[in-house]
Amino acid sequence: MAATGVQKIWLDGEFKFGTKGTQGGTLSNNVKDVALSVSGKTTSTTSRNAKNHKMETEKVILNEVTLSFKVPNRTGDPLVAALQAAVAAADMIAIYAIDSASGKGADADFYIIEMSESGDASEYSVKTSKPSDELRDPALFA
Repeated sequence: MAATGVQKIWLDGEFKFGTKGTQGGTLSNNVKDVALSVSGKTTSTTSRNAKNHKMETEKVILNEVTLSFKVPNRTGDPLVAALQAAVAAADMIAIYAIDSASGKGADADFYIIEMSESGDASEYSVKTSKPSDELRDPALFA
């Protein structure tokens, strides 16, 4: 399986989070640099029997989706607490990130794959989070 180019969409709108299995409903105003990356995975569809077929062909068979964002570390912030709990338990968190211009974005339960804290502890960076379909179907551009 090959990967096509990554399409990165910056979401400037609402960021909601909540309990896995449900649509995120708690609005957070403490999020920045939200990016939705979509990378198509392909497989070869080249026919070896086709006459005059002189090029390799491929078909996108699935999209790999990653959501990344930064969260300033504010004492008592419920999003920081929810992210820390999800990471500690290797569990999911519901996220609904919406672009204000289109009104669309990503709505899914996400596993936080890679999260780090800045050297001065002023900010958390979620570099990689991946959607899950364990409890509900993820929606892209919904």
